[in-house]
Amino acid sequence: MTVVVELTNSEYLHALIAGSLRRADARAKGRQQYYGARTADSELLDIIGAVGECCVAKHRDVFWCGAGEFRGDDVGSLQVRATTYDTGHLVLTKSDEDNKPYVLVCVSNGVGKIRGWLYGREGKQERYWQDLSNRGPQFYIPQSDLRPVDTLPFSKF
Repeated sequence: MTVVVELTNSEYLHALIAGSLRRADARAKGRQQYYGARTADSELLDIIGAVGECCVAKHRDVFWCGAGEFRGDDVGSLQVRATTYDTGHLVLTKSDEDNKPYVLVCVSNGVGKIRGWLYGREGKQERYWQDLSNRGPQFYIPQSDLRPVDTLPFSKF
């Protein structure tokens, strides 16, 4: 079952600013975009990710600072992956952690549809390994193979 989360204008602005700050920090430190994404998409991807995280935090009723720790957990103990495609896949890479829960959020204009989740090890299966974009091969898990949102494990720490 999909959970729909609509951010207030203040929450949405917070997420937009957080995504912009992440991009500015990455730019200042010379970090390249991950997962094979084009540099030209960097701003958009950082903002989409931040909006997705903010939606998950609101759903779980936990504080989300927005800035976070580089390569740290996104919301509590969760990893969040966001896309603007309503039928998008949960995308994992070989370097993603096996024992972390990964959550898929489809975002558009301050609204997030939390589609489901799975552990990294569950998504890193050969049957999901595909080259579906200009980013090169990765694990693309369809929404139909995700666990329901209401079974999501969570720790605030």
